[in-house]
Amino acid sequence: MSLAIPLLRTVSSFRCSTYKPIGSFLSLLFCVMIGTAGVQAEPDAAPAQKTVTISLQQREQDSAKQIVATVVDESGAPAVGAELKFYLKRHFGKLPFGPDVNPTDEHGQAVVDFPSDIPADTAGNCVVIASIEDSDAFEDCDASLSVHWGTPTHLSSQMNERALWAARANAPWLMVLLINAMIAGVWLTIVYVIVQIFKIKRIGKV
Repeated sequence: MSLAIPLLRTVSSFRCSTYKPIGSFLSLLFCVMIGTAGVQAEPDAAPAQKTVTISLQQREQDSAKQIVATVVDESGAPAVGAELKFYLKRHFGKLPFGPDVNPTDEHGQAVVDFPSDIPADTAGNCVVIASIEDSDAFEDCDASLSVHWGTPTHLSSQMNERALWAARANAPWLMVLLINAMIAGVWLTIVYVIVQIFKIKRIGKV
């Protein structure tokens, strides 16, 4: 028994001295992995977007109606390669027309044909919008121009006509007759019931 205790102490000290370097190595490896994971490569800085201005003009060339958009930067130099989108202002949003992307040329201009069948107000006026959207090189901006190239739209009011959606005074004749006939039938039924009640009372008195 006395020999077993020193033997166990020797084995325990041997194990501890053996695992201590291994534990230190694993700890060092773990720290290196954590430090490496925390170091991330910094992304390249995105190029600064240029501030530009859009101006719109209308022109007629060879019986074609065109919208000319000119894009310039803050110094007045043409903005080459700016991708423009053209819209028509509607009551509930914007209606795109022309190609999906209209890049500007070396003069900073983009030209698009105006549609010939666009409904407009009663005077034929409509609003054209040109915008730069989601561009990597240029900031978002837009410009608008009112043109007299739309098809005039004349809306006729149907509130004065006899229809289901009109006022009571302009209800359809068939509906008026049907409702009045139903009301008259109800009143005739009530009068008939009252007359029968009086007849029953007279018969009871006899």
